[in-house]
Amino acid sequence: MFTISGRWGRLNRQRYFGYGFLAGFVWFLLAMGVLLFSLFGGGSGESISAMSFAGAMPSLMLLLIPMYVALIWIQICLTVKRLHDLNHSGWWMLLPAGMGFVAGFLAEMGDAMATVAMLINIPIIIYAIYLLFWSGTKGDNRFGPDPLDQA
Repeated sequence: MFTISGRWGRLNRQRYFGYGFLAGFVWFLLAMGVLLFSLFGGGSGESISAMSFAGAMPSLMLLLIPMYVALIWIQICLTVKRLHDLNHSGWWMLLPAGMGFVAGFLAEMGDAMATVAMLINIPIIIYAIYLLFWSGTKGDNRFGPDPLDQA
């Protein structure tokens, strides 16, 4: 699950959704644990205030950044394997990422460009739906054997 290639096999849509959801859920639980520990871990028994939260933010961010980087890496690996299941190169994942970057940049330029940015998001949504719901190639493809044949 942590490599772009390898002998794990292609990733069908059920495993893509399941592992992606699981990785996000684990990250959420870890983030909440870090947040709660940062707020209550001092053992002073004080109530939460804006000052205690502001004091916890630097340590919280230092712990959450590596976890977020790990989550991004897992999502990259899962998306590449899912693209391989669809018989596409993993490099295709850069197209919606680039489009999202452009949409974010345009949204900051004013109201007229914000509308264009919203329109750019439509192909990104279609791409996500394609990854989630389109059946993988039947039989072997250039990226390996059919994962459903191995079950």
